[in-house]
Amino acid sequence: PKGRLIVETRARADHPDGRLTSWEVASHSLLADTRHLLLTDSVYDARSLTYVLRETAVFDDGSIAAQQTTAQMTDIDAIPSLFARGGYDVVAIYDGWSRRAADETSPSLLVVAEKRR
Repeated sequence: PKGRLIVETRARADHPDGRLTSWEVASHSLLADTRHLLLTDSVYDARSLTYVLRETAVFDDGSIAAQQTTAQMTDIDAIPSLFARGGYDVVAIYDGWSRRAADETSPSLLVVAEKRR
């Protein structure tokens, strides 16, 4: 409800334009701590600056677990207005965990924001 929000995010998609798919037998992933088949499908559309990552875990008993992450790459200058829409004021934007101020060349961002009172 109130307090400080810290968000770590990528500023650029480390993905070529188009679709990439892969699979692997994973001992663990974000979807499970047990061995499973992990199917990954990701798409980056450079024109719309949209990135979608879908992961599906298939278990020995045939059951599945899935998650999807969707992101839209945004200019660093637009971040304060995005947080303002959620009722937060941006206090600082750092270049990853370096504690240096971020700029348009930063590959990842650490945004510190406070809830408006």
